[in-house]
Amino acid sequence: MEHQERRGRLPFLGRVWRLFIDEASETEFEQAATADPTGGATLLERIRLAPAIQDVPPTREQLRVLHACIKKVTEDLDGLRFNTAISALMVFVNEAMSWAARPAAVMADFLVLLQPFAPHLAEELWRRS
Repeated sequence: MEHQERRGRLPFLGRVWRLFIDEASETEFEQAATADPTGGATLLERIRLAPAIQDVPPTREQLRVLHACIKKVTEDLDGLRFNTAISALMVFVNEAMSWAARPAAVMADFLVLLQPFAPHLAEELWRRS
């Protein structure tokens, strides 16, 4: 894998993480892990979902963005066009970052789309949602 390809994916996966995770809880985790490096899994439980992820019905616009992403990723996977499928995921993340309330159902559907490309991250976020 080319170095440039790896470098290009990391910012995207970081944005996905920040879309789902409460920044204050992540800071709290990092400080606790620095103070007690042997804390392991118990410290990981301090990381919480972002407060913007709520059990609310999605708006029409949120559903439009989700369904456009589902359609594009499905078509691209069927055609083995992985880069453009990931691009559709990036478009979704960019849109969702601006939502004041992120419906939990929409975010869960996004994780299903993300899973083939970043299974470990998708699983970790799914477990928390």
